[in-house]
Amino acid sequence: MKTRIIALLAAFSLMLALGCSNKELKAGKYVMQGTELAEWAWVILEDDGKFVFNRNLATSYLPIGTYTVEYGMLILSVSADETYRFRIDGNDLIFDSGKYTEQLVQKGSIFRLSEVTIEIGKSLKFSKDEIKKAIELVQTGFAFPSAKLTKLTYDEEKSERLIKGYMQNGKGSVNGVDPNNVIILLSEFHVDGSGKNPVLNPNSTYTDYQWILIRQSENSNWIIDDQGY
Repeated sequence: MKTRIIALLAAFSLMLALGCSNKELKAGKYVMQGTELAEWAWVILEDDGKFVFNRNLATSYLPIGTYTVEYGMLILSVSADETYRFRIDGNDLIFDSGKYTEQLVQKGSIFRLSEVTIEIGKSLKFSKDEIKKAIELVQTGFAFPSAKLTKLTYDEEKSERLIKGYMQNGKGSVNGVDPNNVIILLSEFHVDGSGKNPVLNPNSTYTDYQWILIRQSENSNWIIDDQGY
């Protein structure tokens, strides 16, 4: 009887430990490790419980939905018929199963949290939520081979100065966008030494790389209209 009680207490303690560690699952972008191209597959977990899952760069379908954590497992739910499961191991997600995904992502593949420094300055033009959505779009759209995004910055003074150039000499001079619906983010990223990126210099860090986002109105979604220096 005593042995059984000890076993039950141990099992209960394990469940509590799992529950505590689950609460510490960080929002952010988890990138599949050991691939030839950076960003080959990734999962973005948002603070509001939503997710985006890129299973492979070769497929245009991006599963989106809500996620939950249950006993050490991350469960991504698109619908009752479409779910994806990952085992949580610290800041790693280990792919377990998912509809039609085994052909794109091997079971046991490790997705590791990509740490990106986010700096948002004071803004009189946009709300924090508007800026956050722009940042999330760039994080989702960043897919340079052999490169890792390390920093995203919104500096309103710099953004407004760059917007003037965009409106006078860039796409803004022809697409009719209202400058009040333009935001420019600055990024920093590092290119590894593999030489697999055909354009960017290996073993190099790029700073102040611009991402120009526009929208049709205040209630519309951001889109990436241009990027570069």
